Amino acid sequence: MGWVVTQPAFDGSFDYQIDMRILPKSSLHTPAVHALSLSGSVLPDRLAAGANRLIELGATVQCPDAATATWRYFAGSDDERLAALDASLKGDADIVMFTRGGYGLSRLLHRIDWQAVAASKKLFCGYSDITAFNLAALAEAN
Repeated sequence: MGWVVTQPAFDGSFDYQIDMRILPKSSLHTPAVHALSLSGSVLPDRLAAGANRLIELGATVQCPDAATATWRYFAGSDDERLAALDASLKGDADIVMFTRGGYGLSRLLHRIDWQAVAASKKLFCGYSDITAFNLAALAEAN
């Protein structure tokens, strides 16, 4: 059994079911999750609560400083958020989990290296912004 998140993951109060069949084979024993903030900023205590819940479920969780960066409404400047995405693609985590939804990701779509996203072979999950990310990835793949 692997991760089927029944409610948003980065708010420590939610319940989860486990279904390991959806995870890459490399993560069947200890899934590694990289927290990524590409839209609005995230409160550090909420990120920590969600990360702690994932750790309780058996995952290892990477929460780089960039995950809680703040610039205006966003989780860092556009360049900082793109650098955070690049770092997540080059890292060893199997899963890249977007920490929250919001408008900020749409500002970045035209600058994302979609070949690097595809080559990373990572699972991407998150909130509303993951829809824009997935649709852009699909459009670039075709």
